[in-house]
Amino acid sequence: MTPHAEYDSGVISMRMHASAVSFIMVLSALSCSSEPTRNLSPSIITESVEPNPTQVGILHATCLNNEIDINFRASVREYNTEQTIYAYWFVDYTPDVSSANSQPFHEQTISGEPGGPEERELEIARVPLSWIPATERAGSHLVELVVMDTQAESTSAEPYRVPSEDGLSNSFPWAIEIEDGTCE
Repeated sequence: MTPHAEYDSGVISMRMHASAVSFIMVLSALSCSSEPTRNLSPSIITESVEPNPTQVGILHATCLNNEIDINFRASVREYNTEQTIYAYWFVDYTPDVSSANSQPFHEQTISGEPGGPEERELEIARVPLSWIPATERAGSHLVELVVMDTQAESTSAEPYRVPSEDGLSNSFPWAIEIEDGTCE
């Protein structure tokens, strides 16, 4: 007789049931832990980005009413639906605080709410020509969206690029090309 034949199927079933209950109790204890959940950075949903640089490559810009005639748009995913999202739009960013390009040309705040949507759409941003010196308009430029789950530090070594407190950030770039004489 093999050792397994000595066991009654009811005993085996009870032992398996007891093991499953113990496993469930351990999982319950872990999920009721007082440790905070891990904070994830807000993410820019690349499929939502407009214009989509993977489809058009470098964007050739023209100007209209003192703005670059391109609507920039994106949606952001934040799994902590109560978290406020801060969005900062830059053109030709430089960390030199004496330069206007160290500050965003457009800022947005989207408040979170309990049970609210994980995906939140940012409003359209258009680059004002005043953010690009007239002598530097023709040529290549970089438009960037930086999203954070806390407000940006304006006094850091990289103003408006570093989240305050223990915040996290994410960014997305667009390359644009302005032809000479199209944005005077």
